[in-house]
Amino acid sequence: MTQGDTTQQDIAAVVQNYFEGMIYGSKAKMQAAFHEKALIVGHFDGELSWMTRDDFADLCVEEAELKEGDSFEARIETSEITGDCALVKVVNQVLGVWFTDYLSLLNIDGKWQIVNKTYYAHPDA
Repeated sequence: MTQGDTTQQDIAAVVQNYFEGMIYGSKAKMQAAFHEKALIVGHFDGELSWMTRDDFADLCVEEAELKEGDSFEARIETSEITGDCALVKVVNQVLGVWFTDYLSLLNIDGKWQIVNKTYYAHPDA
């Protein structure tokens, strides 16, 4: 295994924690995925929303419809890594809404963490 493979696997593990934390409402997984100062920004229902990691985690706990182990639809579309920075584009469905998320990650003290999430909620088709 090369260093690049390890980095990709480490980032994929962070994204998996993000997916499961958001979809299953696991605050612990959200806190593991996101840096404590991360921001979550996007438009939802026509309103601009800015949330902290903990506000977003609380919302996910409150709104979770699935329990751990239930299947869900989410995938990594693309990822780019430059040094200790990464940008990952993911697509997922939460509460019947499809989202495209852009996750900015930074390797801080040897640990990859999401430092920003910018999202787009796709309108109903």
